[in-house]
Amino acid sequence: MSFLSYLKQCFVPPRVQVAPTEAEQIALRNLVTIGKERLWLANNYPKQPEPSMEFESNMDCDQIDTCTQSIAIVEQYIDNFKHLEQPDERS
Repeated sequence: MSFLSYLKQCFVPPRVQVAPTEAEQIALRNLVTIGKERLWLANNYPKQPEPSMEFESNMDCDQIDTCTQSIAIVEQYIDNFKHLEQPDERS
C-alpha cells in the first residue's frame, strides 16, 4: 500500500457492522433454499428429479412472487453496502 493510500484510509470512517433485518434474513434464507432446489433439479437433469419432501419441481404463482420479493430485498441489502466498499487503491 502506498503512503498516499494509507493517508486516504486514515480519513475513511470505520465500517459499522449492521445486522440484517428480519425481512432480509428471511429473504437470504429463501434464496439459499432456491439455490439448493436448483442444484437438486440440475443434478437430475435431463430426467425428472426423484420426489422430495423438501423441494418441488414446479412453482405456483405465490412461490414465484415470494422468490421475486426475496431477490429484490437481497439486491437492496447488497446495494445498501456498496458505499462502504474500500476506495480503489490505485487512486
